[in-house]
Amino acid sequence: MLYLAFEDEEEDHRIDMRLVLDSDTIMSLREHLPNLEVRKPPRSLIRKAVLRKGLALAAIAVILLVLLPSLAGVLTNLLPIKREVALGETVLKQFEFIANQEEDESFFCDDPKSIAVLHKMSDRIMEGLETEYDLKIYVIRQEMVNAFALPCGIILFTDALIQEAKTPEQVAGVLGHELGHILHRDPLRAAIYTTSTAGILSLLIGDFSGGALVYVLAQQALNSSYTREAEQRADAFSVDRLSQNNIDLAGFARFFEVLEQREAALPEALSYLSTHPLCKERRERIERVAHQQIGTKRIITREEWQTLKSVCD
Repeated sequence: MLYLAFEDEEEDHRIDMRLVLDSDTIMSLREHLPNLEVRKPPRSLIRKAVLRKGLALAAIAVILLVLLPSLAGVLTNLLPIKREVALGETVLKQFEFIANQEEDESFFCDDPKSIAVLHKMSDRIMEGLETEYDLKIYVIRQEMVNAFALPCGIILFTDALIQEAKTPEQVAGVLGHELGHILHRDPLRAAIYTTSTAGILSLLIGDFSGGALVYVLAQQALNSSYTREAEQRADAFSVDRLSQNNIDLAGFARFFEVLEQREAALPEALSYLSTHPLCKERRERIERVAHQQIGTKRIITREEWQTLKSVCD
């Protein structure tokens, strides 16, 4: 069925006309007019389309994996410490607010004597180094064995990590690692990079079924290689500071044995996407330096160690 419309030039109205064709006529038209059939695009057009998509994906990969990390480094160096401090304190307040909504107990374990022990350990590790940051260390109520640094010189230990550690030198190794992140401004760099990649990925992926999972996996995969470099650099800083100040590195290495057991339970694919280098590799690097140490000294007394252990009691 074909519809035709004509306009009458003398009168201001349209005239609709209808042409009705039976099936035999339509079949006859197909034989005499083969171009009426839908035709596939030529292979050359398909190749051009595939090439354009490939170039577009390559350009996106260059932006995410090359340009954004470089830009994050430049912006990190340009941002004044005062601005970074303001950012870090805001993040800490938001983090505390969210945690307090989920837990009945206080987010922070604020025993002053225990926190003073952590600062004593920090002073020993940082001996001979100067920094513009006013270093602050907190212990939070969390069951996950973890420690992380925020922009502005703030380090957060979970109570689970303190309780998991067998010696103060194990805590000292982790503390030195987080101090390395702060001095290299890794938290600020990571925040800039993650925010940039998140914005681009959300534009590309959009809202669709399963999009959230794809987004999370893509974001994690993109950040893994970038973050692994920062983790290895922080490990090297901790090893250097502990060895320079005669703090036993063997304890730091043994701490990774516990993490290795937990890491072994993860599927291989998830281990590959981990933002941290493999625990076995880290432990072996630390052990090589630990074997060369002679005449190490305790970083804190046994009494101070017991005080730290009761930080959240």
